[in-house]
Amino acid sequence: MKTIIVSIAVTASLIIVGDAMFTRLEDSFDEATRIGGGKLLIKLEATLDKAADPNVDMSPEQKNKLLTDVRAIANKWRPLILEISSIVSKAPDAPENKSDK
Repeated sequence: MKTIIVSIAVTASLIIVGDAMFTRLEDSFDEATRIGGGKLLIKLEATLDKAADPNVDMSPEQKNKLLTDVRAIANKWRPLILEISSIVSKAPDAPENKSDK
């Protein structure tokens, strides 16, 4: 049960962070495509280098905000997830014996 909730919270976090990263990359790409030619490749390389830099990270405030949002989403969806997991974890009903009819 807890594993499902944690999995969903982690998945939601990854989706949120991934969406933010792709949005930034898309914005950078849009900006870079306005340049064109060789400048495009230079700008793209610089943007990728910056994104891959281990020294560039989210601020503690951004991380806390993200965690707060994930907790709020988990609290919002927890009743539905618990209900779904209880349905899924139940053993299926025994099939009816049709030869008795």
